[in-house]
Amino acid sequence: MIEKLKRLFATMPKEGDQDKANKPLEIAVTALLVQAAYLDDQFDGAEHAAIISLIAQQFEMSVEAATTLVAEVAENDTESAGFYRYSQIIRAEMDHEQRLSIMEMLWQVVYADAELHDHEASLMRRMAGLLYISDQESGLLRQRVRKNLNLA
Repeated sequence: MIEKLKRLFATMPKEGDQDKANKPLEIAVTALLVQAAYLDDQFDGAEHAAIISLIAQQFEMSVEAATTLVAEVAENDTESAGFYRYSQIIRAEMDHEQRLSIMEMLWQVVYADAELHDHEASLMRRMAGLLYISDQESGLLRQRVRKNLNLA
C-alpha cells in the first residue's frame, strides 16, 4: 500500500510542471470515488463515467485529464485503507460546503448503478464521519442524488 501511494504521489510535478500535475486534493477525491465504486466488486461503465464527469467538473479539468487521473488512481490504489488518509487531505483543504459537495459526489458514484449495496451504505456512514458531515446532511444529500437520478 505504501509503495502504491509513493508511486501515485511520485507523479507530482517538478517545478514548472505544476499546471499539468495532479494535486494531492485531486488525487484524494478521485481515490475516494474510485474506492467507493469498487466496494460492490464491480467498477462498471456507469460508475466510471460518473467519476470522470464529477472529477472533470469539480476540478475544472478536461475529460481527457480526468480520465487519465481516474485510470492512474484505479491502477495504483484500490485498497480501502486510504479512506482516513484521503479524508484528512480533504478536511485540511476544503471548507464544510466543499466537503458536502464531495459527499454528494460519493452518493452519485454509489448510486450510479441505481443500487445501494450494504458495503456502500457502510462506507457512506463512515465517510460522513470522516468528513465531519452530520447524518442529517448526508441523508439530505442522498435524497437529492436519488431524486436527480430518478431513483426516488
